[in-house]
Amino acid sequence: MTPLLFQALIFISCIIGYGAVVTIDTAGLFWLFKKRSMDFVYSMTGITQPLIWLGWSGIVVGLLGTLSFTPLTPLITYQLILLGILGLNGIFLQITKKKLNLTNPNQKLPLFSMFLATFISQTSWITFLLLQFTSTP
Repeated sequence: MTPLLFQALIFISCIIGYGAVVTIDTAGLFWLFKKRSMDFVYSMTGITQPLIWLGWSGIVVGLLGTLSFTPLTPLITYQLILLGILGLNGIFLQITKKKLNLTNPNQKLPLFSMFLATFISQTSWITFLLLQFTSTP
């Protein structure tokens, strides 16, 4: 593969991954404003989680492929760190999702944890995208 194909893989993976993140975060906002049920949001995660991980994996493969053609630069290092943060955040969110018991309507949701995870996710994705697309020739 050429570096251009790895860049294309990163670009397509960003669209898939971040698009799925925005979709589930929007569904969460609808839930907060009482426009959708938690069951709807929970079912949306079943659709978006594989897409998020597919996008994340494609970016990892694309960056590692890029490293086979270019030396490790601070920009790629920052991007790899951001991908690590996104991966850990995604694992945290999957664990949180598994702990939720939707059959118990009196269950208190971990709102602070979910807000913090969403903030970390959005900040990391947007920073990654800015670094990626401002550096691409």
